[in-house]
Amino acid sequence: MDRHPMLVFATGRNCAAYVEDHIRSIARQTLDGVHLLFVDDASTDGTDARAQALLAQWLPGRHQFVRNPQRMGKAHNASVHLRAMAPHYRAVAVVDADDLLIDITVLEQLDAAYRQGEDVVWTNYLSDAGRFGSNGPLNRYVSPRKQPWQSSHLFSFRAELLARVPPSYFQYPDGRWLDAACDLAIAYPVLDQTRRYRYLPVRAYCYTESNPQSHHQIAGEADALSSPRQRECARIVLDKPPLPRVDEPEQVVTDEATTTDARTANPWLAARLCAQVPSLLSGLEPDQLSALDPSLLWDWWQWLAQHPGARVLVLGDDAHQPALRLLVAAANGQLHTLDTGDGARWSEVSFEAHTARLPDLGTLDGEVFDAVHLGPAAWNSTPQPVVALAALAPHLDLSQPRLVMAGLNPTRIAVAGTEIPALVPELLTRREGQRGDVLVIESGNAPAATDTGVTPGAAAEEVPA
Repeated sequence: MDRHPMLVFATGRNCAAYVEDHIRSIARQTLDGVHLLFVDDASTDGTDARAQALLAQWLPGRHQFVRNPQRMGKAHNASVHLRAMAPHYRAVAVVDADDLLIDITVLEQLDAAYRQGEDVVWTNYLSDAGRFGSNGPLNRYVSPRKQPWQSSHLFSFRAELLARVPPSYFQYPDGRWLDAACDLAIAYPVLDQTRRYRYLPVRAYCYTESNPQSHHQIAGEADALSSPRQRECARIVLDKPPLPRVDEPEQVVTDEATTTDARTANPWLAARLCAQVPSLLSGLEPDQLSALDPSLLWDWWQWLAQHPGARVLVLGDDAHQPALRLLVAAANGQLHTLDTGDGARWSEVSFEAHTARLPDLGTLDGEVFDAVHLGPAAWNSTPQPVVALAALAPHLDLSQPRLVMAGLNPTRIAVAGTEIPALVPELLTRREGQRGDVLVIESGNAPAATDTGVTPGAAAEEVPA
């Protein structure tokens, strides 16, 4: 089915003072083929007549106007009116009828992300009172329901995800339509279904917090941006069970020490990666490409796309270093390497009962990186992940660290997966890679540097070899 690229879903009540700016902000978007679904929720101030006149003027042939005969609320409007129109579009962007888009290219930016394969994309916002939004990226390895709410305005999603959301997810337990926290009611069941999502760090949306009809204004909590009823409804939304994922099946980790890994190469994943980073094909020889693990590189690219400009340290010259350099460059980052070849300096590093030999980190002169990759050649001894974590802690941005170790055996990964969370509860470990020989260590909720359990400069004792 040939679908239009973007449907903007707007709903509001008694917004006559705001609809002109709202509709004009949609009409001036640079993306071709944008349509607007405008739902008037039984307004009594003439919003319906004003909106219809402005839609005919600014979006002729590119809008659908619906008026509810009685007040139903945004959750109902999303489940009923939006659900009926969404199948004709690739993606849906949610813009309240009293708010507006302040970046004329933002829908074009969203559409580009969807054409690259994303399922959910959001931006940041500011309010008409000058407040800056606190949106940001989500950790793809933790349920969105267990993370802070940071995917509000401008929120968008691939249209077919809405069809999989039962109407009950927009309702109170007794079947009434939710009348608050409706943005959460829309977002969470969509986010449940996929981890192919992206945060665009642009303030593209203006939230009209001064509207006297807003929940926080009605409740007399103008400084809170939420009301007691919104917080009550938010709890109801979060208590709903997460919907099943449709992007990829969850990886089930069995007893790694006694079973054989059954993972196989995924040529489509490699093709998708090369489509997003064409320099891989132009910058590497065929024999270099054939030696790569597409699952490992895809995991890196997903992280780099959410952390543009990241500084990455690579220890151990392996087949992935040239590819990592191209990925980091494509994300406008910087890659730094430490020599592990002939003549390299090594240090013996100890942490608790573990000892390992790693490249001499003293040559880094205290530099701090956003992420570190250890290849198999990074070790001059038996790999000890907990030692590497302790030794590298002073060189990692501990607000949201990422440490990747490749070429480990399943037993060592299983042990590290128990030891590291026990030492540092804020950290998560997972097994990655086409052969299941990659250990990824990342923060769960961006721990502060002083809360990691690994004290920089004291956790590991390093003795130059």
